[in-house]
Amino acid sequence: MSASISNIVRLPSGVEYDIDRYGDYPLYSTFHGIVNGVQVKLQCFNYIKGDTIPGTVGAIATELDTNLDKISKGVGYTEEMLIYGIAIQLPHRVAKAGENPDIGLLSDLVEIIDKTYFHFDIQNKIYAEGTLDCFPFFGGLWGFTTLNQQEYMNNGMPQSASAKPLALPIHITGKSTFQALLEFPNGALALTNVGTVADNQDYKIRVWLLGIRSRYEGATKGVGGK
Repeated sequence: MSASISNIVRLPSGVEYDIDRYGDYPLYSTFHGIVNGVQVKLQCFNYIKGDTIPGTVGAIATELDTNLDKISKGVGYTEEMLIYGIAIQLPHRVAKAGENPDIGLLSDLVEIIDKTYFHFDIQNKIYAEGTLDCFPFFGGLWGFTTLNQQEYMNNGMPQSASAKPLALPIHITGKSTFQALLEFPNGALALTNVGTVADNQDYKIRVWLLGIRSRYEGATKGVGGK
């Protein structure tokens, strides 16, 4: 007689969970509109795939911009996530190449990191905050160069261990409204290697929420039928 294996876990309270729905499924969304002189507050996690990205002119969000696909500022009504880390992915190159793009990227990123305040909010309450370097990213490009024509690049650094765990995990459900924001307390940014949002020559910064997430398998609806 063979024993059947169930994927349903029943807690003492009687609540049941389908463990097949849970896994390492990060959420991400991208800030657009980081240009020279910007001082208005920027948001992400406030649009889903297929939406016009706020602050742009007719730019439609794709899978590279966000993987939110049920409801902006939230997850599907039957979904939930335990966030154990937040990581911020910086640009790999200048938005608009100048005479010396390598030095230009370093200069612009120092300006962005030092003058930008980031916070992650749930129901308008701050759950994580700091400058961008407080939320190290787990991957990207690493390289060295002596001349611009002689360089070596790979994706071996930074490493996955660079992602910093939160002191306490953050729990979000289908009832949670969340967003990430950038603010500029010292005034407008002074960036030398950017164009405009309209010509797609703005810096884009992707925010990752890392942790265990449940995904609804099948048709689901959020607010507005999305």
